[in-house]
Amino acid sequence: MTRLAVVLLLVLVPSVASAEAPWLAEPDTYDDPAGLPSGGDKGYIRAPSSAFVSTPHGGLVSDIIYVNRCTGCPGAGCNCVFTKSSINDATSNQTYIGGVQVGQQMTVAEFSHPQEVWDELMQCLRDVYSPYDVMITDVDPGQVPHHEAVAAGRGSDLMLTGVLGVAPIDPSQCEPKNNVVSFSFANAHGPVAGLSTAEHLCWTVAQESAHAFGLDHALDCSDPLTYLFTTSSGDGCGIRYFRNKLIDCGEDVARPCVCGGTKQNSHAKLLAVHGMGTVPPPPTVDLTTPTNGASVQAGFSVIANVVDPRGVGRVEVLLNGYKWAEVEGVTNRTSYLVPTPADVPDGVIDI
Repeated sequence: MTRLAVVLLLVLVPSVASAEAPWLAEPDTYDDPAGLPSGGDKGYIRAPSSAFVSTPHGGLVSDIIYVNRCTGCPGAGCNCVFTKSSINDATSNQTYIGGVQVGQQMTVAEFSHPQEVWDELMQCLRDVYSPYDVMITDVDPGQVPHHEAVAAGRGSDLMLTGVLGVAPIDPSQCEPKNNVVSFSFANAHGPVAGLSTAEHLCWTVAQESAHAFGLDHALDCSDPLTYLFTTSSGDGCGIRYFRNKLIDCGEDVARPCVCGGTKQNSHAKLLAVHGMGTVPPPPTVDLTTPTNGASVQAGFSVIANVVDPRGVGRVEVLLNGYKWAEVEGVTNRTSYLVPTPADVPDGVIDI
């Protein structure tokens, strides 16, 4: 018989940001030089290096992500009148994206959801980007270098169809860019796959804004760079967070990454670009079996409820400070049963 004493469960979450880490769609082919996406509903348009007017080239990358709700648009004082151009420049409202001729103007309509949806969106984006040294704001920084994430209107405002979001990316350099404008068409979003309207939009804005930092699409439904709405078993994936693990690039099947290789680590990339922000809190753990002071037989199992909004990568059981067992985390699961080996020595054991 093995007698158990103090109970403490250590849970590691390697798939989310940590201090240690340096609607279902067809694949997009957003490489039309006219700035027209030819498939998919979230994605990027491949633009030449000359289309980006502010390229850090190893220098300072702005830490400001300006989320623009296009207040008053269309109308007097509207700040979401964009000119179709051969360049992307948030400070002068020029964009490489749109289904009109170069030189023509396009107006994105004001965010149409209630204020509480906007508030929830902003909080969600701050949470998703919190591990990195960035500022999420809805106040226009003017001529200061920044990244502009338009969260308003519909794709038809830019003469695009079937598109929920789009951003430019430079596949020749894949460096982070300043003054890039991305578009997340908020007025076309609603609740889906267990997500509220704000959470759905948060996913899109996080994905489109991240393209400015050289990130591709990813085949993991828990990462905002995904096109996937559910897990392979059909479960919802919750709020998406940038994951600290190598993930295949692609939309519905794996493909080479636009920036080279076959996999990317979105968390590591953002950490390298922006530096560390706030380390997320650890999961909450409630150990239910065995109870404190219980006597158990060899091969006993540990049962615990483990909750973390960012997900659980794996659950490890430490006995007297040494790891004896572990199980992988499962999306949307909170209760974990971890069997221990039969050769755990007898005695008083701290879990």
